[in-house]
Parts: sequence; structure tokens; C-alpha cells
Amino acid sequence: MVSNKFANLLKSLFNQNKRNSLKTIKSDNTVSSINSQISEENINLHQKIKRHNHVEPLSNDDNSLNIYLGSDISGESYYWSPLSELNPHMLIVGVPGVGKTQTIKSIISSLHGYSNPVPTFAIDFENEYTDVIDSIIRPGLDISMSKSFWNRKRYSINPLDLLEGGPTTVKFKISSILAKIYKLGDQQESILRRAISDSYQSQQIFENDISSWSRKSPRFELIKDNLELASKQKGENGSRARSTLNKLEPIFETDMFNGDTQITLNQLLKQGAVLSLLSLPTEETKLAASEFFLRWLWHEIQKQGELQNELKLLIVLDEAHKLAYELSPVTDLLRRGRKYGVSIILSTQQPGDFEYSELAFQNTSVHLSFRCDSDKHARQMSKELLSETDLYSALRKLGKFEAFVSSSNHDPIKIKISPYYQNKDYVLS
Repeated sequence: MVSNKFANLLKSLFNQNKRNSLKTIKSDNTVSSINSQISEENINLHQKIKRHNHVEPLSNDDNSLNIYLGSDISGESYYWSPLSELNPHMLIVGVPGVGKTQTIKSIISSLHGYSNPVPTFAIDFENEYTDVIDSIIRPGLDISMSKSFWNRKRYSINPLDLLEGGPTTVKFKISSILAKIYKLGDQQESILRRAISDSYQSQQIFENDISSWSRKSPRFELIKDNLELASKQKGENGSRARSTLNKLEPIFETDMFNGDTQITLNQLLKQGAVLSLLSLPTEETKLAASEFFLRWLWHEIQKQGELQNELKLLIVLDEAHKLAYELSPVTDLLRRGRKYGVSIILSTQQPGDFEYSELAFQNTSVHLSFRCDSDKHARQMSKELLSETDLYSALRKLGKFEAFVSSSNHDPIKIKISPYYQNKDYVLS
């Protein structure tokens, strides 16, 4: 684990670099001056815009992408330009009911209506995005869609596919994911690894025989069978196997893992999809479904190769603090996704929700802060926005659809968000 001293040093260097790259707004140390001033670069950008079209390339570069979010207090349109930032990722923070979901829906719709549409994959814990993305993946159930482009009606994914290498590497990867989510002890995780190893061996897949890695992966349910077998042993091993089996029971009851992987990245890139988790039985199972899908998605994205200044896929992570931690697939997507044309929106209620806040804040170029009710979170967001003026009081007084936005290209600006329900007819017409 990185020491606090080293983490603070990294954060200091990052903040210094960000400040040096900002087109700084001169401030008289009042919130109103920050809100009323726009950098020269933004003024030039606004002069090019006669009427916002929500997503519009404004430069000679065909790959330029500018997504309309709303207006500042002077009435000038404000755009998010993911390909012009240090990275194309956004972090959205705010208490419930202030406009986070409406903002994200507006971005999704805008990208869908672009001349070269950019699809969205959203991990959705509360069925927030099923009205804005056509295809809905309900784990273990049929896929519902308004436009049929899927080759199969059934969605499943096999976590035991050898995505990262041989069976030993995957064994440790899968066991660590499940151990973190289901809070397994060291001995329980060891028994789980043994069950995974036995599953590969039953399919004649061995670490020292690379030619065997191409064989069909064992089904996930074999892990359950091996744990049940181990649970019949006498003594501590049998007891530990039974306790491990009890903790993992919900995931073994989920049909989405009990089959071969039946989805392709090309299917996602045609139109996007929502991974709808509301119907899954436990919070842990929802997290496991998210983790295994993101693991598969990152592997498939890398296989397609790097891109140059192009956006291929937007990934929306609602309740992002549950998924953004060191060694998670989200870590790789945040740090390396730009090279593969991936933009990520992290959305959460409070800045302190993240297990490792540096991961979220230092790997997102745009920070959009709605109202923060608590003193602690308002002060943290004021610091993270890198303002020369303390925005603590202003963050606590923001109204609905009001937010401060900062990026690698400018200091914090107060904007009024244009919500999805006001734009949807225009955007999708």
C-alpha cells in the first residue's frame, strides 16, 4: 500500500501540474468574480457558437468533440470537451436530487445524437438510465431492446475465461475480486482458490501446458460443485468450505455466470447498453456482476488496439465509489482508457465516499460539483476544485441544477445545468 507521505507528494505534484496548465481566471477573492469571468480561450470558443447543438465539433480537427452542459451566469454556453482535456474522464459529486443523473442522461443523449454517434455503457444500480439507452442487460434474463442488434437473446459472462493469462493468474484475480466483495477471510479465500484450480483441472487446463489454455473454459458453477465437495470433509477445512459456500451462495444462484460468454464488444459499440442491477438479490452480487463485466470489457477494449484522439465509448459508473478502488478494472480504465478511446463518468454523492479518493480525483480532468450539504465534504470539494478562492460556502448554497465545474483547461466556473428532460426532444429529434 502506498504510504500517506508518498500519496500526498503525488497529489501535490499533480495539483501543481494542473495549476500550471490552467488558463487562470484572475480573482478578487470573491465567489462572484469566479462566476462572472471566463478565460480568453473560453470566450473565443463561445464566439464560434451561434447556437448550441449539444454536441458540435468547433475546430478544424474533425475529432473535436464539445458536449453542451449548460450556461454560466452571463448566459454563455458551457461545453465539455473530453478530447481537449488531459484525460477524457469526468467526476460528478453531489447530494441526491440536485441533478447528477439528469446531467449524465443529457450527455448520453447528446453523444447518441452526434453525427458520428458515441455509444454508452452504463452500470446502473437503480434503473436510472433505462429510458435513455435502448438495450438493457438484466443479468440472467432476456435482453430487452427497441432496436434488435444482438445475436443472442440471453446474456451471460464466464468469469473463468482466461483473460489475463494462464489459470493461475486468473485464479488469483477471481478469488481476490470475490474475497473483497464478500469479505472472505484468508483461509476462505485459500479454499476458494483451490476450488477454482480444481475447476480448471477438470477441463484439462494446466498452468504448465500453454496449449491447454485454448480449451473451453470451465463453467463458473463448477466452483460451487468443488466447494460443496470440500464442505463434506471433516475438520476445519470442511467447516471453512461450508462458510465460504454460504457467503458466495447468492452469486452461484445468478444465471448470468452459469454459461459461456455470450456477448461481444462490437455489439456494445453498435448502440450501447445498460447493465441493470436492480433485480439482483444482494449488494455483493451487484458488485460482482459489475466487476466481472468491467474486467471482460477492459480486456476486449485492449484487443481492439489504441486510437488517436478519438472517442469510441462512454462508460458511466453510477455509485462509482463502490467500483473505483486500487486493482479494480476501473483503475485500468481510468489510467489507460484514453489510449483506447474510452471516456468515463464517475458519479457519487460525496467526495469522501471513495476508498482511495486520489484514484478518482487525480485521474479525472473535469470535476463537476453540485451541492454538498456537510461541512467536511464542501471543504474537500472546494480544495479538489483547485480554486484560488474558497468555494466552501458557495458549494453549500447551490440550488438544483447549479454546479461548479473545473477542468485541466480552466479554473472553477459556476454553471446552470441544462437537464435531460428539457433537452431530450431536441437532442433526439
